[in-house]
Amino acid sequence: MKVVDFWGLITFIIYPALFMGALVGVVVWNRRKRGTRRPFGDDARLLRMPGEHLWRRVIRKDLSELPWTMALMLVPIFAAGLALQFAPYLFGKSYTSLFISLLVFLIAVSCCVMWLAGRLERREREYLGFFGERFVADCLEPLKEKGWFIFHDMPCAGDTRIFNLDHVAVGPGGIWVIETKVRRKGRPRPAMDRHKVRFDGAKIIWPRYDDTASIKQAVKSADWLQRWLEARTEKRFDIFVVVAIPGYKVEITGKGGVRAAAPKDLPDVLIGEGKVVLNAEDIKLVRLQLAAKCRDVEY
Repeated sequence: MKVVDFWGLITFIIYPALFMGALVGVVVWNRRKRGTRRPFGDDARLLRMPGEHLWRRVIRKDLSELPWTMALMLVPIFAAGLALQFAPYLFGKSYTSLFISLLVFLIAVSCCVMWLAGRLERREREYLGFFGERFVADCLEPLKEKGWFIFHDMPCAGDTRIFNLDHVAVGPGGIWVIETKVRRKGRPRPAMDRHKVRFDGAKIIWPRYDDTASIKQAVKSADWLQRWLEARTEKRFDIFVVVAIPGYKVEITGKGGVRAAAPKDLPDVLIGEGKVVLNAEDIKLVRLQLAAKCRDVEY
């Protein structure tokens, strides 16, 4: 095996890493050379936006995976080059060696492409969830004109996991947890409409399957919020729950402890018959607790 060829392959592989390292170094150097800083203090904190944790996950993965994606594109070439170097020792200088190298190259390409495709598909699902929460948040905006306060992506810590409440609305009509469930439309089951979702009070009947897990999750979220508020205010508030389903017509066939609605119908669901459940003092008390919890977005 020729040493120069081997080191040529190594250089070709580490070049993207060296390039990215040089780029980061130049950016950092330019910032220090300018001597500038952010116009706001390091203690600045913003309220979380809809789908905050999903957005952070997408951005974080985009930034961290770019160098690895570039390097992964070179793996098949590196693998085929090694096979081309070592195959002659096993099969001699013949077409068999070339065939083995080509086979290694194709297998490596297939593995890398399948891995990247899986990562991109998960990224697409995360962005779909983020967009769905933004969509629901827009539909909740009219409530603000009627004395409601809306908080998004509230971070929570349970007994066994960390999770988020998609939206929490506080107003005269009470405290509501709104869970957003976004599903792609596909080929429906027989006698089902691909554009319609049914809710019987206990489960969401999607065109392709039945879903009880989302209802259980929404109930657990409401229970957590009730305990959390009670621990901080020493008052026990009733928590109402609704599951928002963007992109589908929601048909209600039964009633239960949890409601379901299309996003455009959420203001009517939360306001209901206009009955006042919380007075101004309780609204302020709960609002301050939620605002403190959701104001954690740093620069």
